[in-house]
Amino acid sequence: MPFSGKTSSLMHPGGDHLLCPVMEKNEYEVMDYQNGEVTVLDSQNEEKILPLPEDSDLGMKLQDDIEVGNLCVVTTLEGPIAARETYLLEMIQSYKIQKD
Repeated sequence: MPFSGKTSSLMHPGGDHLLCPVMEKNEYEVMDYQNGEVTVLDSQNEEKILPLPEDSDLGMKLQDDIEVGNLCVVTTLEGPIAARETYLLEMIQSYKIQKD
């Protein structure tokens, strides 16, 4: 189940027509991380700002690696969220240190 951290699957009868959301995995190079916002560069060298709480485990580890001077690449998962209106949500799932 996307964005919930659970690995379970929903159960439905075989005749149901289920919708399968299109999820996209992206990687971005990190430029800066301040005030809970990660500034990244996409493949067209366009800047993009992604939220990441500073008090999360991932946020603290990323901040430490950036302060040391490591080049970091974040992996995001983008998919639709159905609320009052359907929109796309992109969340940082992990990061890795890029070797030169």
